[in-house]
Amino acid sequence: MLAYSSAAASSSMKFGSFCGDYFIAIRKQEGQFTVKGNKDLFVGHQIGEEGTFLQWEWTGLQLVVRNDRYGLCPAYYSQGPKGFIIATSVQRLIAEGVSPELDYDALAVFLRLGTFVGDDTPYSAIRALPPGTQFTWSGGSECPTGCVVLGGATTGLTREAAYERYNELFSEAVTKRSTVAGDVAVALSGGMDSRHILLELCRLGRKPKLCVTAQIYPGESSEDLDYAKQVAQALAVPHVEIEQPRDWVNAEIQKLQATSLGALEHNWGMVVGPYLQHRVVTVFDGLGGDVLSDCRHIVTPARHEAFQAGRFAVLAEDILQNEYGGVRYLKPKLARLLSRERAIHRLSVEAARFAGAPNPVVAFTFWNRTR
Repeated sequence: MLAYSSAAASSSMKFGSFCGDYFIAIRKQEGQFTVKGNKDLFVGHQIGEEGTFLQWEWTGLQLVVRNDRYGLCPAYYSQGPKGFIIATSVQRLIAEGVSPELDYDALAVFLRLGTFVGDDTPYSAIRALPPGTQFTWSGGSECPTGCVVLGGATTGLTREAAYERYNELFSEAVTKRSTVAGDVAVALSGGMDSRHILLELCRLGRKPKLCVTAQIYPGESSEDLDYAKQVAQALAVPHVEIEQPRDWVNAEIQKLQATSLGALEHNWGMVVGPYLQHRVVTVFDGLGGDVLSDCRHIVTPARHEAFQAGRFAVLAEDILQNEYGGVRYLKPKLARLLSRERAIHRLSVEAARFAGAPNPVVAFTFWNRTR
């Protein structure tokens, strides 16, 4: 679940970031450091050690970088023999001189899944900052590693008890965030995240000022919007349907810039953020609920068996069965560079990272969808 300031939803996007345009570039020459950019940064918020945040601090000798355990405030970095640079967008890194050479393995996956996996970006020299990063750079070749929490298997619980515990944990999370001051809104869709959050807020007596749902583009299913209207009406919460801009091509370009060229989704955020900026203090939304709450469309017998047998190429083939069709519009030379074989290889390597998880299919999907 996410609870974030409505002001953050409409930050500066000069170089394509919902978190604003921030960077720090450090070079080391003859034992001396030269620094350009923001020496100290904190964006987001913390509740104890939890929250949604990105932080770095330059001490004069070391750069210390931290983010939350899900990496929800995106950051990207590049490292060479003489320096280190980190920014809130890949566009800023390119503008500061990082090589724009393309990562064809990463792009082969992206054009088929709609997202990148692991720490991939469109560029070979740029990596996404991993979730759970606690990293210190002092002029060497060390790189951020992050900490993807796979968890341990829970034994001794019946299915009914597991459902009950899941509901308890969800309620605790919403209760903790519901104490924020001022008016709140819920970005409501047909998905499980936002519906569950809205129901829990109402149960706690913290009814939102309004719910908002972005309109769809022509040709897309209106299911999200229809469900959102019905749920809001049943709970007697005002619901606002926000229009999409008429210039869809320009809107898509702006969205790609805002997501550091990293997602085919999220058009809705481009209109919901500005609408809510001066209307409420806090916006609630969810992340990963479809994976955690109802994973039947994700954890199929074939995928589970492939993971158990370590047949990661077979798993990758299965994942790509419902791929996006954008690859078919590529020119032959580029299509060869972004081949299906490249995508299968990259997915196989990424899937192997989750082989030790209690539910590896869910873990693989959750962590890669979350980033």
